[in-house]
Amino acid sequence: MLSGVTDDLNGVHGTASNDAWITGTSGTILHYDGVSWTKAVSGAGSAQMRDVFALDSGNAWAVGNNGTIRRYMSAAWTGSTSGTTQLLYGVTSLSATEALAAGAAGTLLRWNGTAWGSVTSGTTRDLRWLYYDRSAATWGVGQEGTLLKVVGTAVTPVSSGSQAALRSIWGSAGGTAYAVGDGGVILRRQTTGWTPETSGLTTRLNRVVGFPNGHVFAAGDASVGMNHLLETTGSGWTSISLASTPAATTDLDDLWGPDDRTFWLVGGTGKIFKYEAGTLKAEATSTSNHLRAVWGLSPNLIWAVGDKGTTLRYDGSQWTPVPTQTTADLRGVWARSANEVWAVGTGGIGLFFNGTDWRTVSTPVVSGENVDDVHGVGDSGPVIAVGDQGTLLRWTQGAWAPTNTYTNAGLHSAFVINESNCWLAGATGTILNLAP
Repeated sequence: MLSGVTDDLNGVHGTASNDAWITGTSGTILHYDGVSWTKAVSGAGSAQMRDVFALDSGNAWAVGNNGTIRRYMSAAWTGSTSGTTQLLYGVTSLSATEALAAGAAGTLLRWNGTAWGSVTSGTTRDLRWLYYDRSAATWGVGQEGTLLKVVGTAVTPVSSGSQAALRSIWGSAGGTAYAVGDGGVILRRQTTGWTPETSGLTTRLNRVVGFPNGHVFAAGDASVGMNHLLETTGSGWTSISLASTPAATTDLDDLWGPDDRTFWLVGGTGKIFKYEAGTLKAEATSTSNHLRAVWGLSPNLIWAVGDKGTTLRYDGSQWTPVPTQTTADLRGVWARSANEVWAVGTGGIGLFFNGTDWRTVSTPVVSGENVDDVHGVGDSGPVIAVGDQGTLLRWTQGAWAPTNTYTNAGLHSAFVINESNCWLAGATGTILNLAP
């Protein structure tokens, strides 16, 4: 679909399939009426417009550089005095008389129906994204894992509890979530927020996976004399003995299983292990390439992917290599059906398996940047991928489309719980919760 402009486009929001707005450089604001995009008279001059939020078809806000705020009412865009010259990255609106804008150096503004006023954010870090969760709270995220909860004019900083690079995140529909990462870090989210838990490890934990009964497992890099496969049922982590098994000296990168009694782990030098009834057994593979991710639809249909374009398919009895026509390292895989499988990796590589073979799918990322994980939900629910520089992609009509996270932190893990709840985790303790 053509926009009709050559400007860089930054923000998008809409209220219906025939009512959407996009903002961009040189004061650009575009409107979509269900048929085509039309450039609006924004009155913003040369200011770069960073974000837009539409409350309804007749009421929208747009924000950008130098404190620029424009309001759409009565079928026209007009200026609104912000009281700041700071760059504004994000805007959201709760009603015609309440809106929030956020920007550089901790700038936070609130619209009271008459004028914009400054709100003390308690941070000097850039605030890049705002999200209203419909529970009277607005969430703002920014540099170095900054997370704020805003209710009215009250701002509460929320911390992930760590500055470590977080490599994996998993959450349940009930609200409990876990994140793991470098230095053996484990974080647990409950109603009181994120708190650290003791892993007993100093090596990197690569994956955390939970099951409906509350049994959660974490796997990571090998450490001399330490077991790097952990489990919890909610009251402390214990190690699963790997002594006298090849897994004892193998970095473990990912795990998947139909339940907490049977699952597969993948890792270094092409190793795959099956965990069953407390016993870990190595399974034969034809590769020595590091395997980075695993996902299955059943015990008779499982995919593993890894370095140098490696993909393996398990049919219940053996792992068979499937050619990909790429040598990029693959870091994430997720399957919806036997005919719908996605893989992502280094250099922005994207692959799609249609039931017969893998084909390359373009990803809209900066050349050389990596895409680290892919995850989805349901037969027709969202499928997303995450990567370097805050990259968030959504699979739409057979292609990857970018979505703005307003963070430049590398995102290493995504877990989609349902169509309105998704967790992302990455560098410097960054954790985001959003509707995918």
